[in-house]
Amino acid sequence: MPNLPIRDLGSVGVITDVDPFNLPFNAFTRAKNVRFVNNSVEHAPIFRQVLDLGSTDKPEFVHGLFTQDGYDSTLVVTDTFKILEITGSSSGVTVYNGSMSATTKSYTACSLANIEYVNRTDTAPVYRGPADTNFSVLSNFVPSSSCNSLRSYGDFLIALNMTEDGVNLPTRVRYSDLALSNQIPSTWDATDLTNSAGFNDIVQMKTPIVDGLSLNTNFFIYSSDQVWQMEFVGGAFIFNFRKVFDNCGVINTNCIVEHEGMHFVFDNDDIYTHDGLTKTSICDKRVRNYIFSGIDMSKAGKCYVQHNKSLEEIYFCYHSG
Repeated sequence: MPNLPIRDLGSVGVITDVDPFNLPFNAFTRAKNVRFVNNSVEHAPIFRQVLDLGSTDKPEFVHGLFTQDGYDSTLVVTDTFKILEITGSSSGVTVYNGSMSATTKSYTACSLANIEYVNRTDTAPVYRGPADTNFSVLSNFVPSSSCNSLRSYGDFLIALNMTEDGVNLPTRVRYSDLALSNQIPSTWDATDLTNSAGFNDIVQMKTPIVDGLSLNTNFFIYSSDQVWQMEFVGGAFIFNFRKVFDNCGVINTNCIVEHEGMHFVFDNDDIYTHDGLTKTSICDKRVRNYIFSGIDMSKAGKCYVQHNKSLEEIYFCYHSG
């Protein structure tokens, strides 16, 4: 069979929801392990090993650190809450030695005021300042408490889905006092009226809070079937809370990314974007059927979303059946 020359072979990419006979010559109905860049078709990235943790540690979470000096690094968190740092000049540096039981848990990480935070759902968060060589427990966090997700918003740390003194408060949102540069927030004590720390129970939320993320000047809180907006208003109330979307949410923690004034969200039955006002699905017909008929929902806790800024790509990752 002769080779047929086709101009701009990679200019269109993949189009799944149009009948093949209606597609232009340079469109593909499906692609695997390739990407379309500058009107060409290229191999997708390959995998290579960068760190051997041995048989005693199992990685559960990774988080990229972006520093002002340009020497970025990656944190790897193991099942015992041991935190290791991978840099360009070292194969791996143990930063924080965890001593917790080895188990699969949900982790989140964030930065605020030049401080790095890592959170595990069953213990208090840990942090590392710019001059610190190790992570330390956030000792002024709510006593005997943990949270499902820890995020930053403006000058505040936000703790979502609290467990306090052994009691789960699945729709509670706690916020710290304002943080100063290179310092952790001074307190989380909501009873001290001289600071801005406090909490709110979103009692109208039907299911537990899963995660949250800031967008422009607001913070959005996601359960499995609702999205709420948290807005800074100052004064005695500090924050205002209101529901913005119903019958949509997020499938797991770390399944929301922000890009160009939009949230990109991996939901239980859809992938969508929103700007806080308008929600738009970005997977439809064959794509949606392919993804959600192939997900192993018993492993929904493995789903995550990753934004590759250098390649301008967003990956929606899941465990298939």
